[in-house]
Amino acid sequence: MRERLPRFALDARALNVSEVTGTERYIVNLVRELLSIEKRPEMCLYFLDSAPSDFTAGFPGTRVRMSKGPAWLQLRVPLWLLQDKVRVAHFPYGILPRVCPCPTIITMYDLSWELSPESYPEEIVAALRTFTRASTARADHILCISEATRQDLTRLYGVPVNRTSCVHLGVEDRFHPAENATTRVRELFGLSNPYVLFVGTIQPRKNLPRLIRSFTEIKRSEGLPHELAIAGTRGWKTEETFESIAASGIAGSIRILGHVKDEDLPLLYSGADCVAFPSLEEGFGLPVLEAMACGTPVVMSNVRALVEVAGEAAVSVPATEPVQLAEALKQVLLDKTLRERLREAGLVRARQFTWQKTAERTLEVYRKVAAEQ
Repeated sequence: MRERLPRFALDARALNVSEVTGTERYIVNLVRELLSIEKRPEMCLYFLDSAPSDFTAGFPGTRVRMSKGPAWLQLRVPLWLLQDKVRVAHFPYGILPRVCPCPTIITMYDLSWELSPESYPEEIVAALRTFTRASTARADHILCISEATRQDLTRLYGVPVNRTSCVHLGVEDRFHPAENATTRVRELFGLSNPYVLFVGTIQPRKNLPRLIRSFTEIKRSEGLPHELAIAGTRGWKTEETFESIAASGIAGSIRILGHVKDEDLPLLYSGADCVAFPSLEEGFGLPVLEAMACGTPVVMSNVRALVEVAGEAAVSVPATEPVQLAEALKQVLLDKTLRERLREAGLVRARQFTWQKTAERTLEVYRKVAAEQ
Protein backbone atom coordinates (compact mmCIF):
# COMPACT_ATOMS: atom_id res chain seq x y z
CA MET A 1 0.00 0.00 0.00
CA ARG A 2 1.41 3.39 -1.02
CA GLU A 3 2.39 5.76 1.75
CA ARG A 4 0.05 8.72 2.10
CA LEU A 5 2.54 11.00 3.80
CA PRO A 6 4.92 12.65 3.32
CA ARG A 7 3.92 13.98 -0.07
CA PHE A 8 6.66 15.50 -2.22
CA ALA A 9 6.46 17.95 -5.12
CA LEU A 10 8.81 18.73 -7.96
CA ASP A 11 9.08 21.58 -10.48
CA ALA A 12 8.86 19.51 -13.69
CA ARG A 13 9.08 22.27 -16.32
CA ALA A 14 12.16 20.66 -17.87
CA LEU A 15 10.08 17.82 -19.27
CA ASN A 16 8.68 20.21 -21.89
CA VAL A 17 12.05 21.54 -23.13
CA SER A 18 12.76 20.66 -26.77
CA GLU A 19 16.58 21.10 -26.80
CA VAL A 20 17.91 19.09 -23.88
CA THR A 21 21.08 20.15 -22.03
CA GLY A 22 22.69 18.38 -19.09
CA THR A 23 20.35 20.13 -16.66
CA GLU A 24 17.22 18.98 -18.46
CA ARG A 25 18.60 15.46 -18.84
CA TYR A 26 19.11 15.33 -15.08
CA ILE A 27 15.57 16.51 -14.32
CA VAL A 28 13.87 14.26 -16.89
CA ASN A 29 15.70 11.14 -15.70
CA LEU A 30 15.27 12.01 -12.04
CA VAL A 31 11.51 12.39 -12.44
CA ARG A 32 11.18 9.21 -14.48
CA GLU A 33 13.14 7.13 -11.98
CA LEU A 34 11.45 8.67 -8.92
CA LEU A 35 8.08 7.69 -10.35
CA SER A 36 9.35 4.18 -11.05
CA ILE A 37 10.29 3.48 -7.43
CA GLU A 38 7.78 0.89 -6.24
CA LYS A 39 7.42 1.93 -2.61
CA ARG A 40 7.46 5.70 -2.71
CA PRO A 41 5.28 8.47 -1.34
CA GLU A 42 2.85 10.30 -3.58
CA MET A 43 4.56 12.73 -5.95
CA CYS A 44 3.16 16.02 -7.26
CA LEU A 45 4.53 17.25 -10.59
CA TYR A 46 4.04 20.90 -11.48
CA PHE A 47 4.20 21.91 -15.14
CA LEU A 48 4.20 25.20 -16.97
CA ASP A 49 1.75 25.15 -19.92
CA SER A 50 1.30 21.38 -20.38
CA ALA A 51 2.53 17.98 -19.27
CA PRO A 52 3.92 15.23 -21.54
CA SER A 53 1.40 12.42 -21.94
CA ASP A 54 3.76 9.75 -20.58
CA PHE A 55 3.92 11.64 -17.29
CA THR A 56 0.18 12.09 -16.91
CA ALA A 57 -0.65 8.40 -17.20
CA GLY A 58 0.94 5.14 -16.18
CA PHE A 59 2.39 6.29 -12.86
CA PRO A 60 -0.04 5.65 -10.01
CA GLY A 61 0.38 7.82 -6.97
CA THR A 62 1.27 10.86 -9.07
CA ARG A 63 -0.59 14.16 -9.06
CA VAL A 64 -0.07 16.47 -12.05
CA ARG A 65 -0.89 20.16 -12.15
CA MET A 66 -0.53 22.53 -15.11
CA SER A 67 -0.95 26.25 -15.58
CA LYS A 68 0.11 29.03 -17.97
CA GLY A 69 1.27 32.56 -17.38
CA PRO A 70 4.16 34.56 -15.91
CA ALA A 71 2.86 34.18 -12.36
CA TRP A 72 3.24 30.40 -12.49
CA LEU A 73 6.11 30.09 -10.03
CA GLN A 74 5.25 32.95 -7.68
CA LEU A 75 1.48 32.42 -7.38
CA ARG A 76 0.33 29.09 -8.77
CA VAL A 77 3.02 26.85 -7.34
CA PRO A 78 2.75 28.10 -3.71
CA LEU A 79 -1.04 27.67 -3.92
CA TRP A 80 -0.68 24.13 -5.24
CA LEU A 81 1.82 23.25 -2.51
CA LEU A 82 -0.69 24.41 0.08
CA GLN A 83 -3.64 22.64 -1.51
CA ASP A 84 -1.69 19.40 -2.01
CA LYS A 85 -0.38 19.44 1.58
CA VAL A 86 3.16 18.93 0.30
CA ARG A 87 5.83 18.25 2.91
CA VAL A 88 8.90 19.05 0.78
CA ALA A 89 9.21 20.74 -2.63
CA HIS A 90 12.17 20.27 -4.97
CA PHE A 91 13.11 23.05 -7.41
CA PRO A 92 15.87 21.57 -9.61
CA TYR A 93 16.38 24.81 -11.57
CA GLY A 94 17.29 26.48 -8.28
CA ILE A 95 14.60 29.18 -8.59
CA LEU A 96 12.30 29.42 -5.57
CA PRO A 97 8.94 31.11 -5.06
CA ARG A 98 9.21 34.20 -2.85
CA VAL A 99 6.78 32.58 -0.42
CA CYS A 100 6.69 28.83 0.07
CA PRO A 101 4.45 26.97 2.55
CA CYS A 102 6.80 24.00 2.95
CA PRO A 103 10.54 23.22 3.17
CA THR A 104 12.41 23.51 -0.13
CA ILE A 105 15.28 21.74 -1.87
CA ILE A 106 17.26 23.10 -4.81
CA THR A 107 19.90 21.49 -7.01
CA MET A 108 23.29 23.12 -7.51
CA TYR A 109 25.21 22.02 -10.59
CA ASP A 110 28.42 24.06 -10.43
CA LEU A 111 29.86 27.43 -9.48
CA SER A 112 31.89 27.91 -12.63
CA TRP A 113 31.14 31.64 -12.78
CA GLU A 114 33.07 31.99 -9.51
CA LEU A 115 35.91 29.67 -10.48
CA SER A 116 36.27 30.86 -14.07
CA PRO A 117 34.54 34.28 -14.26
CA GLU A 118 36.40 35.26 -17.41
CA SER A 119 34.38 32.60 -19.24
CA TYR A 120 31.15 34.57 -18.72
CA PRO A 121 29.84 38.01 -19.66
CA GLU A 122 30.14 40.35 -16.65
CA GLU A 123 26.38 40.84 -16.39
CA ILE A 124 25.85 37.07 -16.27
CA VAL A 125 28.39 36.69 -13.45
CA ALA A 126 26.69 39.45 -11.46
CA ALA A 127 23.23 37.94 -12.00
CA LEU A 128 24.35 34.41 -11.10
CA ARG A 129 26.05 35.60 -7.92
CA THR A 130 22.94 37.47 -6.78
CA PHE A 131 20.59 34.65 -7.71
CA THR A 132 22.75 31.91 -6.15
CA ARG A 133 23.28 33.74 -2.86
CA ALA A 134 19.54 34.31 -2.54
CA SER A 135 18.54 30.75 -3.43
CA THR A 136 21.18 29.01 -1.31
CA ALA A 137 20.33 31.19 1.67
CA ARG A 138 16.61 30.41 1.47
CA ALA A 139 16.60 26.72 0.53
CA ASP A 140 16.32 24.28 3.40
CA HIS A 141 18.60 21.80 1.66
CA ILE A 142 20.82 21.78 -1.43
CA LEU A 143 21.54 18.80 -3.66
CA CYS A 144 24.98 19.01 -5.29
CA ILE A 145 25.76 16.84 -8.29
CA SER A 146 29.37 16.27 -7.21
CA GLU A 147 31.51 16.52 -4.11
CA ALA A 148 33.50 19.18 -5.95
CA THR A 149 30.41 21.38 -6.22
CA ARG A 150 29.49 20.65 -2.62
CA GLN A 151 32.91 21.77 -1.41
CA ASP A 152 32.80 24.90 -3.58
CA LEU A 153 29.38 25.82 -2.20
CA THR A 154 30.68 25.67 1.37
CA ARG A 155 33.95 27.42 0.58
CA LEU A 156 32.59 30.22 -1.63
CA TYR A 157 29.10 30.80 -0.24
CA GLY A 158 29.47 29.64 3.35
CA VAL A 159 26.67 27.06 3.14
CA PRO A 160 26.92 24.64 6.09
CA VAL A 161 27.82 21.11 5.04
CA ASN A 162 24.82 19.70 6.91
CA ARG A 163 22.50 21.60 4.56
CA THR A 164 24.00 19.92 1.50
CA SER A 165 24.11 16.43 0.02
CA CYS A 166 26.07 15.02 -2.89
CA VAL A 167 23.92 13.04 -5.32
CA HIS A 168 25.74 11.96 -8.46
CA LEU A 169 24.06 11.89 -11.83
CA GLY A 170 23.59 8.74 -13.90
CA VAL A 171 23.80 7.55 -17.46
CA GLU A 172 20.85 6.20 -19.43
CA ASP A 173 20.78 2.61 -20.71
CA ARG A 174 20.54 3.87 -24.28
CA PHE A 175 24.17 5.00 -24.03
CA HIS A 176 25.99 1.83 -25.05
CA PRO A 177 28.30 0.83 -27.91
CA ALA A 178 26.31 1.16 -31.14
CA GLU A 179 26.57 -1.34 -33.98
CA ASN A 180 27.82 -0.20 -37.40
CA ALA A 181 28.53 3.23 -35.92
CA THR A 182 31.03 4.28 -38.59
CA THR A 183 28.62 3.68 -41.47
CA ARG A 184 25.65 5.26 -39.73
CA VAL A 185 27.64 8.33 -38.61
CA ARG A 186 28.76 8.85 -42.22
CA GLU A 187 25.14 8.75 -43.35
CA LEU A 188 23.79 11.03 -40.62
CA PHE A 189 26.59 13.55 -40.19
CA GLY A 190 28.78 13.18 -43.24
CA LEU A 191 31.80 12.23 -41.12
CA SER A 192 33.61 9.95 -43.53
CA ASN A 193 36.99 10.08 -41.74
CA PRO A 194 37.91 8.97 -38.21
CA TYR A 195 37.13 11.72 -35.71
CA VAL A 196 37.77 13.15 -32.29
CA LEU A 197 34.51 14.33 -30.70
CA PHE A 198 33.62 17.17 -28.37
CA VAL A 199 30.06 17.43 -26.99
CA GLY A 200 28.88 20.55 -25.20
CA THR A 201 27.86 24.17 -25.56
CA ILE A 202 30.36 26.34 -27.40
CA GLN A 203 31.50 28.79 -24.73
CA PRO A 204 34.85 29.78 -23.14
CA ARG A 205 34.50 27.43 -20.16
CA LYS A 206 34.69 24.46 -22.52
CA ASN A 207 38.23 25.44 -23.53
CA LEU A 208 37.75 24.79 -27.25
CA PRO A 209 40.50 27.14 -28.53
CA ARG A 210 43.12 25.03 -26.70
CA LEU A 211 41.54 21.83 -28.00
CA ILE A 212 41.67 23.21 -31.55
CA ARG A 213 45.35 24.15 -31.15
CA SER A 214 46.18 20.72 -29.73
CA PHE A 215 44.30 18.90 -32.47
CA THR A 216 45.97 21.06 -35.14
CA GLU A 217 49.39 20.17 -33.73
CA ILE A 218 48.88 16.40 -33.88
CA LYS A 219 47.11 16.61 -37.22
CA ARG A 220 50.19 18.28 -38.71
CA SER A 221 52.92 16.39 -36.84
CA GLU A 222 51.45 12.90 -37.24
CA GLY A 223 49.58 13.28 -40.52
CA LEU A 224 46.46 11.81 -38.95
CA PRO A 225 43.34 11.41 -41.11
CA HIS A 226 41.08 12.47 -38.24
CA GLU A 227 38.57 15.28 -38.13
CA LEU A 228 37.53 17.20 -35.02
CA ALA A 229 33.76 17.12 -34.63
CA ILE A 230 32.19 19.73 -32.32
CA ALA A 231 28.61 18.90 -31.33
CA GLY A 232 26.70 21.60 -29.47
CA THR A 233 24.88 24.88 -29.74
CA ARG A 234 26.57 28.27 -29.62
CA GLY A 235 26.67 29.91 -26.22
CA TRP A 236 28.27 33.23 -25.38
CA LYS A 237 31.72 34.66 -26.18
CA THR A 238 32.27 32.23 -29.06
CA GLU A 239 34.51 34.54 -31.10
CA GLU A 240 37.82 33.05 -29.95
CA THR A 241 36.68 29.54 -30.80
CA PHE A 242 35.79 30.41 -34.39
CA GLU A 243 38.87 32.58 -34.79
CA SER A 244 40.96 29.60 -33.68
CA ILE A 245 39.33 27.44 -36.34
CA ALA A 246 39.97 30.04 -39.03
CA ALA A 247 43.62 30.46 -37.98
CA SER A 248 44.32 26.74 -37.65
CA GLY A 249 45.04 26.11 -41.31
CA ILE A 250 42.98 22.91 -41.10
CA ALA A 251 39.49 24.43 -40.94
CA GLY A 252 38.30 21.81 -43.43
CA SER A 253 39.03 19.12 -40.86
CA ILE A 254 37.05 20.81 -38.06
CA ARG A 255 33.34 20.13 -38.29
CA ILE A 256 30.73 22.18 -36.42
CA LEU A 257 27.73 19.86 -36.11
CA GLY A 258 25.52 22.24 -34.12
CA HIS A 259 22.77 20.81 -31.94
CA VAL A 260 22.62 17.02 -32.20
CA LYS A 261 19.33 15.27 -31.49
CA ASP A 262 19.36 13.51 -28.17
CA GLU A 263 18.57 10.16 -29.77
CA ASP A 264 21.61 10.46 -32.09
CA LEU A 265 24.19 11.10 -29.36
CA PRO A 266 24.94 7.41 -28.52
CA LEU A 267 25.74 6.78 -32.18
CA LEU A 268 27.97 9.85 -32.41
CA TYR A 269 29.88 8.83 -29.25
CA SER A 270 30.24 5.23 -30.44
CA GLY A 271 31.70 6.25 -33.80
CA ALA A 272 34.43 8.45 -32.33
CA ASP A 273 38.00 7.24 -31.84
CA CYS A 274 38.22 9.54 -28.83
CA VAL A 275 36.11 12.07 -26.93
CA ALA A 276 37.94 15.22 -25.83
CA PHE A 277 36.56 17.20 -22.90
CA PRO A 278 39.15 19.78 -21.75
CA SER A 279 36.84 22.04 -19.70
CA LEU A 280 38.23 24.74 -17.43
CA GLU A 281 35.50 23.96 -14.89
CA GLU A 282 32.68 21.42 -14.60
CA GLY A 283 30.12 20.43 -12.04
CA PHE A 284 29.93 16.82 -13.19
CA GLY A 285 30.64 16.26 -16.90
CA LEU A 286 27.86 14.07 -18.31
CA PRO A 287 29.52 13.79 -21.76
CA VAL A 288 32.47 12.03 -20.12
CA LEU A 289 30.19 9.46 -18.53
CA GLU A 290 28.09 9.02 -21.69
CA ALA A 291 31.19 8.54 -23.84
CA MET A 292 32.57 5.87 -21.48
CA ALA A 293 29.20 4.09 -21.49
CA CYS A 294 29.46 3.95 -25.29
CA GLY A 295 32.91 2.39 -25.08
CA THR A 296 34.77 5.46 -26.32
CA PRO A 297 38.11 6.52 -24.78
CA VAL A 298 38.12 9.93 -23.10
CA VAL A 299 40.83 12.58 -22.85
CA MET A 300 39.76 15.26 -20.40
CA SER A 301 41.02 18.04 -18.16
CA ASN A 302 41.95 17.16 -14.60
CA VAL A 303 39.44 19.48 -12.92
CA ARG A 304 38.08 17.97 -9.71
CA ALA A 305 34.56 17.05 -10.80
CA LEU A 306 35.73 15.23 -13.95
CA VAL A 307 38.30 13.21 -12.01
CA GLU A 308 35.61 12.44 -9.42
CA VAL A 309 33.39 11.02 -12.16
CA ALA A 310 35.91 9.27 -14.42
CA GLY A 311 38.42 8.08 -11.84
CA GLU A 312 41.27 6.33 -13.64
CA ALA A 313 39.10 5.31 -16.61
CA ALA A 314 40.11 8.37 -18.65
CA VAL A 315 43.31 10.22 -19.51
CA SER A 316 43.43 13.56 -17.67
CA VAL A 317 45.71 16.55 -18.28
CA PRO A 318 45.85 20.14 -16.99
CA ALA A 319 43.20 22.25 -18.69
CA THR A 320 45.59 25.08 -19.52
CA GLU A 321 48.37 22.98 -21.08
CA PRO A 322 47.70 22.45 -24.82
CA VAL A 323 51.02 20.63 -25.30
CA GLN A 324 50.03 17.99 -22.76
CA LEU A 325 46.55 17.79 -24.27
CA ALA A 326 48.05 17.22 -27.71
CA GLU A 327 50.33 14.49 -26.35
CA ALA A 328 47.43 12.75 -24.61
CA LEU A 329 45.31 12.84 -27.76
CA LYS A 330 48.22 11.50 -29.82
CA GLN A 331 48.79 8.61 -27.43
CA VAL A 332 45.14 7.59 -27.42
CA LEU A 333 44.73 7.87 -31.19
CA LEU A 334 47.95 6.00 -32.05
CA ASP A 335 48.05 3.37 -29.29
CA LYS A 336 45.44 0.68 -29.94
CA THR A 337 46.28 -1.12 -26.69
CA LEU A 338 45.72 2.05 -24.67
CA ARG A 339 42.41 2.69 -26.45
CA GLU A 340 41.20 -0.80 -25.65
CA ARG A 341 42.23 -0.47 -22.00
CA LEU A 342 40.39 2.85 -21.71
CA ARG A 343 37.37 1.38 -23.46
CA GLU A 344 37.10 -1.51 -20.98
CA ALA A 345 37.78 0.67 -17.94
CA GLY A 346 35.24 3.25 -19.12
CA LEU A 347 32.49 0.68 -19.57
CA VAL A 348 33.07 -0.62 -16.05
CA ARG A 349 33.19 2.87 -14.55
CA ALA A 350 30.03 4.05 -16.31
CA ARG A 351 28.04 1.14 -14.90
CA GLN A 352 28.56 2.57 -11.42
CA PHE A 353 26.40 5.61 -12.27
CA THR A 354 22.70 4.95 -12.79
CA TRP A 355 19.68 7.23 -12.69
CA GLN A 356 18.01 4.69 -10.41
CA LYS A 357 20.71 5.35 -7.81
CA THR A 358 20.27 9.09 -8.33
CA ALA A 359 16.53 8.84 -7.69
CA GLU A 360 16.87 6.57 -4.66
CA ARG A 361 19.44 8.84 -3.05
CA THR A 362 17.32 11.92 -3.84
CA LEU A 363 14.29 10.32 -2.21
CA GLU A 364 16.41 9.66 0.89
CA VAL A 365 17.18 13.39 1.05
CA TYR A 366 13.48 14.28 0.60
CA ARG A 367 12.60 12.06 3.56
CA LYS A 368 15.44 13.42 5.65
CA VAL A 369 14.36 17.02 5.11
CA ALA A 370 10.72 16.14 5.85
CA ALA A 371 11.72 14.40 9.08
CA GLU A 372 13.71 17.43 10.27
CA GLN A 373 10.75 19.82 10.12
